Amino acid sequence: MDDSGSNIDRHARIGPQDPWARSKAHALYGTVFSAVLGALLFAYVGSLLLSDWLVEFGFLGFLAGAAAYVAMTARFTGRVSKDEYAQGNSRTDEEVRQALADMQAKRK
Repeated sequence: MDDSGSNIDRHARIGPQDPWARSKAHALYGTVFSAVLGALLFAYVGSLLLSDWLVEFGFLGFLAGAAAYVAMTARFTGRVSKDEYAQGNSRTDEEVRQALADMQAKRK
């Protein structure tokens, strides 16, 4: 590491980022950001109504913001399971044997 604090060589040795870890980090950052915004909004509105309950409203806002973000992303992403059994499209033993036989025939 040089004096400027650059870690370019170290990052080049590590290699590219893991897409799974990156997506989980983005989900975490989005959830925390939404939760903090919810806490600030609820705390502001709560302070207008009951000034003594600022912390309680902030905590409820934090939970509501996190839950709203998770619900929104779950709805908009609409991930479909790639598992055949979860979709109800499971294959019988005969179909699996036939598919394997076809694959082996193509190799020869």
